[in-house]
Amino acid sequence: GTHGSATVTGEVDLAAYEALAPGESAVGEVRFSLAFRGATTPLLTRVEVTRTGEDALQVSTLDPILLNAANLGVGAGVQKLKELAGLTSISLSVPTWFNLHLVRADG
Repeated sequence: GTHGSATVTGEVDLAAYEALAPGESAVGEVRFSLAFRGATTPLLTRVEVTRTGEDALQVSTLDPILLNAANLGVGAGVQKLKELAGLTSISLSVPTWFNLHLVRADG
């Protein structure tokens, strides 16, 4: 079977980084939500925002975002995978990062 896809929704306060010159970076926080299998989880992470051009920013997580398979409703599937693979243990926590390239669109 398949578990489908996850959707991440959030906002970066672009005005807070308007003064950055190309190549400069600043650290901030981003609140976002992760929607997966009908449940939405609010999350907060530290990010580094780098101006990569006049109308472009790169937003990258500084720390891993730890997602817990049990909290996302797939813990039983992970345990089944452990059994099928003959593993003595398997972590339910999955470290996740993101790296976004944002470009201002005219109009």
